[in-house]
Amino acid sequence: MRKYRKRRNRRFYFLYQRKYKRFTRKLRKAIRSTQIEYSNLPVYIIIFLTVIFRLFLYFFGQHDITLTFLGIPRLPIVLIPISDYADYIGSVQWLNNNYSDIFEKSVNIYDCQLCVTHQKTNKYRSNEHDLVLTCLFGIIVSSLNFVRTLRSANCKATIVIFTDDKCQNKLNEYMKNIFQNCGVNWINLGEIGEKYITSINSMRMVLFYGFLKKVQTKVNRVMIVDMTDTYFQMDPFTDDVYSDSLILTLENQVFLSGTINEKWLAKILKLTNELEYLSDFDDRYVINNGFLIGGIYPVLKFYSIILDLPQFVNYSRGFNDQAIVNYMYYFDLLKGINVILSPIGGIYQSLTACDSITDIDEDTHTISIYGTKLAVLHQFDRTCENIQNSIMFCPKESNLHLEAYSEVRYSFERLCENIDKNLTRKDLYPDDIPD
Repeated sequence: MRKYRKRRNRRFYFLYQRKYKRFTRKLRKAIRSTQIEYSNLPVYIIIFLTVIFRLFLYFFGQHDITLTFLGIPRLPIVLIPISDYADYIGSVQWLNNNYSDIFEKSVNIYDCQLCVTHQKTNKYRSNEHDLVLTCLFGIIVSSLNFVRTLRSANCKATIVIFTDDKCQNKLNEYMKNIFQNCGVNWINLGEIGEKYITSINSMRMVLFYGFLKKVQTKVNRVMIVDMTDTYFQMDPFTDDVYSDSLILTLENQVFLSGTINEKWLAKILKLTNELEYLSDFDDRYVINNGFLIGGIYPVLKFYSIILDLPQFVNYSRGFNDQAIVNYMYYFDLLKGINVILSPIGGIYQSLTACDSITDIDEDTHTISIYGTKLAVLHQFDRTCENIQNSIMFCPKESNLHLEAYSEVRYSFERLCENIDKNLTRKDLYPDDIPD
């Protein structure tokens, strides 16, 4: 009996060994057929372990991973959760709504009331999976010109605007129809809480991150820009906007010449006990935080890093968003993001301190810098000439179209006098309370 058992075990052993050898032969053949070398196996093992670790974070950690856009695999990135207070910034909760369907509607730009000089063709071919994300709280200055010039540039991106009751109550039916015809999607937060209304520039980043995180699989590229001081001459979603990079813009001034920016930055450096480094910024150009454009995941990562700061975890008021972005960039804290700074005279331009280098075409009313036609004109309202030119570039079509600066309650001549006197935006726009 024992000899039979030994023979049977030996037979099973040889059978197993034969099948094992056959399996390894097939495996080696498969490896060779897919051109995978044994020398690369450590790399594959590391990738495998990394994926396992990311999945562990997803199921057991406080972070999540992003993997796909429209079913196309993406490299996983780790993001912080949406802030608990994001849904309570206004009196109306918004986070639990489903926004996926807004990206399924293709845009017909001819439904919009286009400007006189609209582009009939667009070589860049933006579509509904490109996103324009902005906000309109309290004031409606230049809001119609924003959407009309964007559509006139043949941009077919989806437009989403965070707003409040105060703003919506100022829009007449004519303006509401234009916004609807131009394909605007509103997210009305109702009445903004007192804690957040005095720091809109920082608070909006919490809203933008929460929305982008919810719709990330529907979006390819995203542009986030101030609405009340921006208009467009070309489709901003050019071929230079890649899904793996983030573009920020420079103002035409350094920190030493921009006292308000230096003041904002000093407040951050004082908090981090790094005030002695303030003079290092004297000759560095100010990065503007009123505009950014890039792939959805670099933008998400950008906000994830910033909103992980203590100032946003418990939301402390009084810290300027632009100062935070400059601090994070110049101290090399935006790890893992391919950040590109658009140079002075690039197609994306903050017009602050650009008076001496801008050229206005008297026939087409287009603005160029160093011979380059601008796609995005941010902070155009810093000079009276640019304000008047923006109205000529895209004139209103009806008396029901509220004058772009009606809330100032002055004529253009008086407005220009105020700008020449260097009055602050708070003087010009009493309803707008910046950081």
